[in-house]
Amino acid sequence: MLVKPRFLIIVFTALLITGLGSQSQAVPTQAPITGEIQRITLNSPTDHWSGGTIVVGGQTVIIPRNLLLDLPANRLTLKQLFDQAPAGCTGQTGLAKADPCNTTGVGGFATISANRTIAGNTIAGDVFIEKGKEAVIGAVTYINYTEGYFRVNGTPAAPGGNTDPGTGVMVRLNDPTGRHTVQSGLGCTPGSASVNCSPDPRFTLDPDNYTHVFSSGYPLCIPKTADGLGDPFCPRTNRAPVFQPFVAEPPVPDSTRFAPIVVGDSLTAEGNFEMINGVQFLSTHTIMVHKALTTQANQPDYLFLDEVEIDAPGFQNQRARTLIIGYATQAAPIVGADILIWSIHRDPVNNAVHEFPLASVRGCDSAAGAGTCGVQGLGGAGNNIFKIRHDVDFTIATDAKLDPCAHLRADPRFAGLNICPGSNGTGTNIAEQFAILSPIPHEIQARTGQKLATPGFVVLDVQGNPATWGQYLFPFGMNLGGVSTPEMNEINLDLLATPFIFEGISWNLDRRLSPGGCNGPCDATPQPLDPFPFSGLDPRTQASIPNVSYNDPNYTASPLTSARDRILSYVDAEIGKFNGNATVLPLSLAVDPAVIPIVPVTPVTLVCTATGTNTPPLAADDTATTPQNTAVVIDVLINDSDPDVGGTLNATTVTVVNAPANGTTLVDAASGAVTYTPNAAFVGLDSFTYTVQDNLGAVSNVAIVRVTVTPIAGNTPPVAVDDTATTLQNTAAVVDALLNDTGADGTLNPASVIVMNQPTNGTTSVNTTTGAITYTPNAPFTGLESFTYTVRDNLGAVSNVAIVRVTVTPIGGDTPPVAVNDTATTLQNNAVISDVLANDTDADGTLNPASVTVVNQPANGTTSVNTTTGAITYTPNAGFAGSDSFTYTVQDNLGAVSNVAIVRVTVSLPPNTPPAAVDDTATTLQNNAVIIGVLANDTDVDGTLNPASVTVANQPANGVTSVNTATGAITYTPNAGFAGSDSFTYTVQDNLGAVSNVAIVRVSVVGVPANIPPIATNDVASTPQGIPVLVNVLANDSDPDGTLNPATLTAVSLPANGTLFMNTATGTITYTPRAGFSGADTFTYTVADNLGAVSNVATAVITVQAPSFEALAILRAEFVAGAGWRIAGSSTANGATVTIHLGSNLGGPVIGTAAVAGNKWEFRGLSTAVPDPGTVRTISVESTGGGVVLGAPLSVR
Repeated sequence: MLVKPRFLIIVFTALLITGLGSQSQAVPTQAPITGEIQRITLNSPTDHWSGGTIVVGGQTVIIPRNLLLDLPANRLTLKQLFDQAPAGCTGQTGLAKADPCNTTGVGGFATISANRTIAGNTIAGDVFIEKGKEAVIGAVTYINYTEGYFRVNGTPAAPGGNTDPGTGVMVRLNDPTGRHTVQSGLGCTPGSASVNCSPDPRFTLDPDNYTHVFSSGYPLCIPKTADGLGDPFCPRTNRAPVFQPFVAEPPVPDSTRFAPIVVGDSLTAEGNFEMINGVQFLSTHTIMVHKALTTQANQPDYLFLDEVEIDAPGFQNQRARTLIIGYATQAAPIVGADILIWSIHRDPVNNAVHEFPLASVRGCDSAAGAGTCGVQGLGGAGNNIFKIRHDVDFTIATDAKLDPCAHLRADPRFAGLNICPGSNGTGTNIAEQFAILSPIPHEIQARTGQKLATPGFVVLDVQGNPATWGQYLFPFGMNLGGVSTPEMNEINLDLLATPFIFEGISWNLDRRLSPGGCNGPCDATPQPLDPFPFSGLDPRTQASIPNVSYNDPNYTASPLTSARDRILSYVDAEIGKFNGNATVLPLSLAVDPAVIPIVPVTPVTLVCTATGTNTPPLAADDTATTPQNTAVVIDVLINDSDPDVGGTLNATTVTVVNAPANGTTLVDAASGAVTYTPNAAFVGLDSFTYTVQDNLGAVSNVAIVRVTVTPIAGNTPPVAVDDTATTLQNTAAVVDALLNDTGADGTLNPASVIVMNQPTNGTTSVNTTTGAITYTPNAPFTGLESFTYTVRDNLGAVSNVAIVRVTVTPIGGDTPPVAVNDTATTLQNNAVISDVLANDTDADGTLNPASVTVVNQPANGTTSVNTTTGAITYTPNAGFAGSDSFTYTVQDNLGAVSNVAIVRVTVSLPPNTPPAAVDDTATTLQNNAVIIGVLANDTDVDGTLNPASVTVANQPANGVTSVNTATGAITYTPNAGFAGSDSFTYTVQDNLGAVSNVAIVRVSVVGVPANIPPIATNDVASTPQGIPVLVNVLANDSDPDGTLNPATLTAVSLPANGTLFMNTATGTITYTPRAGFSGADTFTYTVADNLGAVSNVATAVITVQAPSFEALAILRAEFVAGAGWRIAGSSTANGATVTIHLGSNLGGPVIGTAAVAGNKWEFRGLSTAVPDPGTVRTISVESTGGGVVLGAPLSVR
C-alpha cells in the first residue's frame, strides 16, 4: 500500500499534542519545521532501515532508523529515497540544495513533525517531502495524442491541425505503468522503452487510487491516435460530442473505459518541473479536470475521499468524533451517492489485515436515533459530494449528536456482522460507540454500493490492462489528511490521553505497517510488544484510568477500566482484545484485479489455536483468445496449485462465480476445463471468474479468466458516413442512416445500429429491420441538433462512429441562423471589439444585430454589445493575462434563435524588459544587524522597480534576512556569535512583474571582544504552608552584552525542607514545601547567557507561612453568560480581603476581590477572567486572614 495525496490543496497536518492526560508526565511540545532542504545524509548505505540527518532551513534534524518518509503519493525509507533518485545522483537524493546532481540550485521542500530531543538533538517523528510545490491552473490548449502530453494556457493549435504551437506549459503525467497515457517523443530520454517520460519514480501518481481525474473522481486518459478519435481504450465517445465549458455533460456511456481530456478543459495540475534534453515539462502526480462526469446506474462507478478526520478520544474530553467528505460519480438523481467505509488495522505481531465497519452514506439519514448527516449538495458542489459525521459525547450534560452504532445498524449490508449488539442483543452502550471510532486506523477503505452489488465488471486502462473501480484507499499522515481537527477546534488537545509521537516513530502510522515496520513482508527484525520497542512513554500504561462509569441517559452505563481497552493504537495478540471489541471482520471484500463477490460473513475472534490446518489452493488468472463465433476450451487448472504437502486440486469443484457479459461458459466436471462460447457476432474483451477446491474441501481465491474475441480474419469493418436531415418543429424525422454506409467485404446488419450519443434536444429510436433512426425533437425546440451511431457488418465488425446532424425549423418555415465560433486577441488592460456576426449566416433571412445576446459571461473580463452592428466589446479585468471565453446567440429577422457560439479571447502581456539587479556588499559587527539598500544600484530600462517584490532567493548560511516591502531594503542579522563572511541572493520585479536576474549580497561580519558573564541577583518569595510557589528567578537577572538562556538554569544547592521543579522554557522555578514545614528555606542557582558564559551563584530565600485558623468557605459559585460572576462565602476574619482565582489552584487568573464584613463576603459582576466551557469548572480563593479554599465546583450557565 502506498500513500495517497490529498487532492489539489494539501492542508491537513498531523495532530499536535502538547500535553498528556496524566499531569505528572511531560513531553516536549511538537514543533513543525518547514523550509528548503539543504542537505540529506544516510548513516548506513547497506541498511534498508538506516537513519540519517536532514537539514531544513538551517536546522539539522535526526531521521531515526525505521522511520518511513511521506511523499505526495508514496512512502519510502531514507535508503529508498537515495536508491530511487534519478540517474546521475548516485549516493545522493537530488532533493537537497547541496547535492551536486541537483543542477537547479534549489532544494526540495520538507515539513517535519518533531516533539522529541536527545542530548539537544531534534528527532523527527514524521517527515513530508515535496520535490516541487508547482501547480498549473488553466485551460488545455493543445493535446499531442501520439506522444501522450498536453499544454495548458498556450496558443491554440490551428483548426484541424496537430502541430504543437510550442506555447504554454507542457504537462506530462508521471505514470510509470502507463495507466492513463503512453508517452514518447519530445522531452523523453532517447531510446527509452518506458511508457513514462518523467525521470523520478518517487513522485509518481498514486498506484492504489486514481489521482489524474475529473472532479467527481472519474479517471482521465489521453488517446493514442493521431486525432484523438477511434482509441477503443480511451474513447472520445465518453465525452460530449461538442465541448462546452459551462455545460454539464450527460452520464458517461461506457464507464468500463476512462474518459479523455479535450481541448478547452479547465484543470489544475500539481507536481514538479523536470528538464530532459532541454525540454521542460510539469511532471504531475495529481490532475483534476473541473468537470464532474457521472456514471449510469448499471455501469462501474468511481469515487475519491477528499477529507477524513478523526479526533482521538481523550477521556478528559469524553468525546469521539469523525468527519468524512468525498465525491462519487453515481449521484442523485441517478441512484444517489452510495458509499460504505471500513477502517483498516494491522496486527503488530503477524501483520494480519482486519477491516471494521466505520460508516455508510445509506445509513446516515435512515436510522432513528442516528442523527442527521450532510449527505449531498454540500457547499454548492452539486450532488456528487457526500459528507458523514459521527459525534459521541459520554457526559450526561451533552447528548450524542450522531450515533455511529445506529448509523451502521441502519445499513442492511452490515446487518450480519453483529455490530454493537449491546447487552440485550439490540441496544448499544458507550464502550461499543467508542470502539467504532477508535483506535485511529492505518488506512480507510471506501467502496461503492455498486462495487459490492455487481463486482463482475471489468474496467480496462489505456493499454487494455485490468484497472480498479468503485473503491478508494485513504492513508493517514502529515499533509496527507487524517488525524486533524480543523472542524473540531473546541476539543482541548492538551488533555488527550495518548501521546502521538515517540522517538522517531509515528505511533499511529508506522506500528500499523508490520512486525519490522515494513509495508508488507520484509527482512527487518520483528519488534516485540513487550518490552515497549521505543524509548519514551508506553501508551498502554501511561495515561490514568478513569475510576467511575460514564453515565449517559442515552446509553447503558459502561465502565472502561482496562488500559488495554483504552489505548487508541494497540492490538494485543496475546488476549485478542481490539480496544474493547473482541470480534473482527476478515478482509474478504473485492480487491482488484481479482473479482470477489460479497458474501455475509460471521465475525471471528482474534485468538484461536490452529493445529494441522489446511491451506486453501491458489487459483491463478488465465487468458485465452478465440475467433469470432468460435468457442474455446480453457484449461484453467494448469497454472493453479495447492501449497499443502500431498494436497491436490479437485477438478469436479471448479465453479464459475461471475459469468461473462458477452458469452456463456460450460465446466467439464472430469477435467475442470471451462468452455467459453462468445455471443453471436461479439468481438472484443470478455471475462469471467472461478474458484476451485482442494482434496480437503478448502476453497481457493477467486481467479479471473480474460478472453479476447478477435474478428474473423480478413474482415474489414464497415464505413459509416455522416448524415443530415431536416424536419419541422414538433415533427419527427426518419433518417435512413445506412443509405450512404458501406461494407467493404460483407453486408450491413440493420439490427446492429446503436445510437452512441443521444441528442440533447430530442429522442431517437432504431428500426431493427431497416436500420433507420427516427429522431423526435423536444417540443418546442428549433435549431441544430446531432447524435452519433455505429453499425456492424454480417461478421460482427463494428464501424466508425458517424454523426447525424438534424436541422429543426420553425413551423412557419423560418430556418434559424447559424452562429460560428470566433477568436480575438488583445494586450493586457486593453479592450477588443469582436465582429461576431462577420462569419454568421441565415439561410432564409437576415441577421438582427440588435438581438445579439451574451449567454455566458467571461470569467476574467466583461462584455458589452453594440446593438447597431452586433459587435461585442470584451474588456479584460485589470492585470489579467491568459485565455478567456464567452458565448452568444443571435436571432434572424423573424425571431429564430441561432445555436450558441463561443468567442475565445487571448489576452497577452505587453513586451517588457526585466530589471537588472547588481551585486552588493555590506559590513557589520558580530551580533549586530545591518540594513542593506540593495535597490540603490539596480535599474529598469523601461519601467520602475517594485520594492515590495524584493525576494530573498537563497538564505544566508549564518544568519537570517527580512525585507522592508516599502523601501526594498534587506536587513541581515548574523547568527549569535558568528564572525566571518556570509552571503545571500535576491531578485526584484519591475512595475509590470518582470523578474530580474539573481544578484548576490556579500556580508562581512567583524568579531567583537570576549563575552561578559551574566549577573544573577538573589530572590525572595513566600507561600502558605503546604502550597507550592512559582519563583521567576530570572526576572531580576541581567546580561551586559547578550541575553539570558532559560534552558541553562541550574540548581547549585537544593532546599532542605522542600523540592524544586525547574521550567527551562520560561526560566521559572516551582518550590514545593515539605508537608507540615513552616519557616525559612533556601536554594541557590546559576544561569548562562546566549554565548554560554555562566553567572555567579545567586540565593533564593523562601518563607513558608504557618497555617492560619481563619474559617473560610465558598457558599455560592456560578457564572451566567451575559450577567457575569456570582460568588459569595463566609469568613471568621472580618476586615480581611478575599482574592478569587479561576481554576483549581492559586496560580489561575484573578477573577476579583471582596472584603469580609459581618463574617460574609461577596463578588458580583463582570471580569476579564471567564471560564473555558470545555475544561475550567472550578475556582479557588485565598484570604489575607490566612484561609485558603482550592478547587471549589463552579456552575456555568
